[in-house]
Amino acid sequence: TKYATGQEGEPIPSFTTQTINGKFYNTANSEDKKKMVVVFLSVRCPSCRVETRRIASNMDRFKNYNFIFTSIEEEKELKAYAKHYKLEKFENVVVGKDTGKVMPKHYRIVGVPFTAVFDENKSLLRAYAGPIQIEQLLTHVDNKITAQKKP
Repeated sequence: TKYATGQEGEPIPSFTTQTINGKFYNTANSEDKKKMVVVFLSVRCPSCRVETRRIASNMDRFKNYNFIFTSIEEEKELKAYAKHYKLEKFENVVVGKDTGKVMPKHYRIVGVPFTAVFDENKSLLRAYAGPIQIEQLLTHVDNKITAQKKP
């Protein structure tokens, strides 16, 4: 379901993800010009599992995207989740813990999965609450949606 954050067109918040590999990834340090999808999830959430499976099985269609699968859950749980969906095999995927709980605070997330899609300049295009259909994400790949800056 499309979720109006009121922040469409605004830049991605700077937040650090402690990856399942023990490294740290900060959104502010992402310099490539790929679109970005941030999926905020819970490893126990059935809808999150469905969305992750859909994305992973269609990853060849998302070469122009970087994905961050993030949560506030512990590294051990996230590592098992990533292994189950074989997320570590994709170069354009980061899996880890949102160490500062920035995503849920910034976007006032009340349920998962929460999916935020950002353009090449890291401006929010659209957010979704609940599972998203692959064709909806592919709409962004085809550049049919553009960021709408606030007046």
